[in-house]
Amino acid sequence: MKDFLKYMLACFCALFLVNVLLTVVFVITLIGAAFSGSGAQKVSPNSVYQIDLKGVLEERASEDPMASVQSAMMGKESESVLGLNDLLDNIRKAKANDNIKGIYLHGGELSGGLASMREVRNALLDFKSAGKFIYAYADQYGQANYYLASVADSLFINPYGELAWHGMSYVSSFYKTLADNLGIDVQIFRVGTYKSAVEPFMLTGMSEANKEQTKVMIDGLWSLICRETAEARGIAVDSLNAYADLDMDFAAPEEYLRRGFADKLLYEQDMDSVLAHAVGDKDFKVLTHSKMCNVEAKKKTSDNKIAVFYAYGDIVDSGTSGIVGEDVVEELRKVADDKDIKAVVLRVNSPGGSAFASEQIWYAITQLKHQKPLVVSMGDYAASGGYYISCAADSIFAQPSTLTGSIGIFGLIPNFKRLMDRIGITHDGVKTHQFSDLQERLAVGTPDDAVREQVQQSVNRGYDQFTRRCADGRGLTQDSIFAIASGRVWTGEDALRIGLVDKLGYLDDAIKSAAALAGIEEYEVKECPAEKTWQEKLMKQLDLESVMMRRMEGRLSPQYRQMIDVLTHTERYSGVQARMEGVVNF
Repeated sequence: MKDFLKYMLACFCALFLVNVLLTVVFVITLIGAAFSGSGAQKVSPNSVYQIDLKGVLEERASEDPMASVQSAMMGKESESVLGLNDLLDNIRKAKANDNIKGIYLHGGELSGGLASMREVRNALLDFKSAGKFIYAYADQYGQANYYLASVADSLFINPYGELAWHGMSYVSSFYKTLADNLGIDVQIFRVGTYKSAVEPFMLTGMSEANKEQTKVMIDGLWSLICRETAEARGIAVDSLNAYADLDMDFAAPEEYLRRGFADKLLYEQDMDSVLAHAVGDKDFKVLTHSKMCNVEAKKKTSDNKIAVFYAYGDIVDSGTSGIVGEDVVEELRKVADDKDIKAVVLRVNSPGGSAFASEQIWYAITQLKHQKPLVVSMGDYAASGGYYISCAADSIFAQPSTLTGSIGIFGLIPNFKRLMDRIGITHDGVKTHQFSDLQERLAVGTPDDAVREQVQQSVNRGYDQFTRRCADGRGLTQDSIFAIASGRVWTGEDALRIGLVDKLGYLDDAIKSAAALAGIEEYEVKECPAEKTWQEKLMKQLDLESVMMRRMEGRLSPQYRQMIDVLTHTERYSGVQARMEGVVNF
């Protein structure tokens, strides 16, 4: 009877929690629906567009309806997301609007890839060409944000603030020792000396080949950053490198002035008077990013459309986020069949992923090309599978700081036999043929050379196909692709030199190129795929189990989270992969 009452109480509490959660979600839905119907934002004379440099910069701002609920459940503030597409559009609108006198870059804690930061930086330089001002202020400038803010006419920092300038690094986590301690043997099948995504499971540190390619990569990126910062701030490149060796992160604020990094030490509350003076009106108005998104743009309308098709994130066979193979194929078919769309720009920002999904997307792209021109614009990454889906384009644009190439294939299969033996689980069975139990032998048995050869042959075939796709798309021989493949990562500048891309340029450059290939002068840009509504996203995420799992993961000890990290990494790599791994710290 006592146990029965316990179970009844537990069920009652669970139902109560579900009802509370659904009520909260319903209220949020109503609020979201109310705000989504807000009208166009009016721009008052003598206005300033304020860009808050915080949160995460992504290709498109995909609002997560459950994020605020989950953050509240965990007692955290939800992270803001800035869409690169919205930000670039807002800067263009601010340039064209006579009522907007300048831009105020506020704060310095926005995280994002270098190519994305350069895209914004280029838009800000274009904004300045209209004779309007840009002022920047932060209590603390992260290095990437300082590089972005260096275009400002005047750059201010708090008298007790900090400014990061320390160079670049590349960091990869290694799981081999942890996997060994857990009794998990990760079986690796790869083609490509430089295909470093498998190294975390086979080594405890970077291989010499990986160190070689990574050092060349970050040296090239840092050189680009120094050149552009030197031009903006009037500091010699040699001096910038010397200051990086000193690590300016912990320098006295007065040093930032003396060395030319900043123009004035100022408290944030004094920025109002600085902006008022720049505008020439003490009653100037401020337009936040969200308000600026609602300002109507003077856009061209035309029956001719150039589609900008966004493909960003991991490439996966199925799921709800990233570049989902089956979804992208369907959307590409719609674009191909749309008679109003005269050309397509495929905007790729991906480190790769599933080789199977990459092949399906590649084929859909080749079919689309039979009907209309296709140009690729590469963002922060278009590596491995990201390059796979790009290589068939009529023309490829990359930024100098884009990371691309990484033409290689690998597979990871964890073997749990030692772990099973340790906890007392054994396996036995019968079969009809030699490889009937291949998957079981790989996962919990003792695979022999014949079994491993079966998997390696599949990986070899994938590599042969990948390199043939690249050779056909680029008009090169397969042997010439072999010479620059092997999983090696290249910057956009190097990729241009070796023939992996056609031109260095931004998204706007790719759009203009697509229009030229289509033979049209007047056109309207259409973003694809269409964004889901706030309510559609919410209903898709209404999964109590996933919400509670995320909350539980946040409460796990570091040791358990590390174990889950290993398992999720190997799960993420199920099947043959065309993927680049690692984090560039900027």
